[in-house]
Formats: sequence, structure tokens, C-alpha cells
Amino acid sequence: MRGVAWSDTNHDFNAYNSAGQIWNGSAYVTEDVADYLTYRIAATKTSNANSASLQAVFIADAPAGTAYYLMRVRGASLADSYVVWSESLVTEQIKAKTDLIGSGALLISAPVSGDGDLLELILETDYLAANGRALEWTFDEITGITTSATGKFGLKDALTGTEVYVNTTGTVTDLGSGTFKVSFDITNAALNALSPGKYDWSVEVLEGSYKITVARNRQIKTRVDIVEKQT
Repeated sequence: MRGVAWSDTNHDFNAYNSAGQIWNGSAYVTEDVADYLTYRIAATKTSNANSASLQAVFIADAPAGTAYYLMRVRGASLADSYVVWSESLVTEQIKAKTDLIGSGALLISAPVSGDGDLLELILETDYLAANGRALEWTFDEITGITTSATGKFGLKDALTGTEVYVNTTGTVTDLGSGTFKVSFDITNAALNALSPGKYDWSVEVLEGSYKITVARNRQIKTRVDIVEKQT
């Protein structure tokens, strides 16, 4: 099974069980940032070392059963590492299917980059968690924001400032160690009314009376390009 990140930086996988414990290579344990190195399932570059295309492969180190996997850009510590992909996977089901064909791969190219940037959305394209393609942002724990919060993602025309798309069905997940994730599913039909061009975007989390912006393009100074598909 492979995850693909368009970066020449080092990456690692981490696996969590339903109780939030992390895999240390032989068992699930309570996460301790001091033991960060023991939790890493190292990602191996299989392409040229200078290439921006990274294929991270892990099989032997993967725990059995359902696991919540994260792929992180490697930092000096767990706190300095950041998530670029996540998905819940059942190892046995994957193995049963890939055994039928002799080999197999799950290819992930996250629409949102590791630093939270959103560069491009393609018309007539699904961005769904089921395909490992949901729009996802991580953020530090915020007082008053729990997994009961709702995510809101919006697009505005960069020229007119007119709001053209809003998704208010984002889900918030606690990733542990003071990190949360907000995730949005966008179907291929949802963006089709938009014209190709540049758009401002923002991401909020809402719970009770709290409305907190956790990401926006002006922080990163990059508007998203809405482009036509090539096929």
C-alpha cells in the first residue's frame, strides 16, 4: 500500500486504534511524544531522490485490524510534524483484495498541501474521504471546540468578492496530542456551476456560539485555481 505526497521532504506513517492508542511497531500504546521515534512507520522514496514525487510504502509494519492511519511530514519531534493524509483502513480487507491480483497500491495525492495550502480544484472531480481525496486541514486544539463542532468551507470570487460556494457539513476529528482535523467531502456536481478562475477560500469550525477561522488563503497568500478537467 502506498501514499503519494508531492514533496521531496521525508514522510512517516502513524497508526491509531479506536481507543486513540498509537502503534509502536509491535503493539498499541498510549501516545507519549517522548517516544516519537518508536511510532514512525518510515516512508521510503521509491523514485529519484531529487524528484518531487514521493511514494511511501509500508506493509510489514502495519498492524492488523482497523487502523486510523496518518501520513506526516517528518519533523524533529511529533509536535513539529504535520499531517498531509489520513484514512481509516482495515488491513485484512486490503490484503484479501490485493492478494487476488498479486500486488496492489493505494495512491493518495492530497488536495490540501502539508502547510494547509489549497492550490487547485478540478471541475467534475470528486473530493471525497472515501477516495482519500477529502479537503482536510489540521489545527491546534482550541478551547470550546470538540468533535461535535461543524466545519464550514467557503469560496468567493476573487474579482467581485461574491460568495459562490459554501459547504457546512465538515466533520471535526481529534487526532490526539493537541491536534484536530476538519474534513470536507465535495462531490463532482458541487463545483460544476463555477467558472474556471481564481477564488478566495476560508475554513471555519463552529460550535455553540463559537465561530473560529482555522485557515484561509490570505494567510498563505495563494488563491485556489478552479480549472477544467483535461479528459
